[in-house]
Amino acid sequence: MIKQLVHAFRQFRDGISNLIVWFPVVWNDRDWDHTFMLDILSFKLHRMNKYFHSDDSFADRNYEPTKTAYQKLLFSTILVDYLKEQKYQDVAFREHYKKYPLPPMKEMWKDIGCNLVEYVGSHRNGEDESFEIAMQKEERYKRTAEAQLFGILRNYYDYWWD
Repeated sequence: MIKQLVHAFRQFRDGISNLIVWFPVVWNDRDWDHTFMLDILSFKLHRMNKYFHSDDSFADRNYEPTKTAYQKLLFSTILVDYLKEQKYQDVAFREHYKKYPLPPMKEMWKDIGCNLVEYVGSHRNGEDESFEIAMQKEERYKRTAEAQLFGILRNYYDYWWD
């Protein structure tokens, strides 16, 4: 009887703790963009990674399949943040912007009167082609990271238990 009461109390305490910890994530969630889904996934994966590397976990970290699964969990936290923060854009466009730095904004827009402007771009030789190559790289890097992340989730999520 006392064991059941202690268990019920711990369940209640953990539930309240989860509500408090998750409240900002849920509060900021919106249904209209995939990045909010990545926020939730990132929060969950980071919490799980922290837990499994803490002394609270009962997992045998020296057991090779467990070690591999936890390495994959850590890598998935890196991948989800890479996608969430769109770091693939920085990587994809690094060469392009090194070769073609952004010109001042006033050079890229033309005043057409009545407080309106028109985008005219920068029109430097080879820039459009370089930009297109960077866009293709960006898409490839993003898809690769997505495939890696969701592949890890597909293959390892059921290893992440204690």
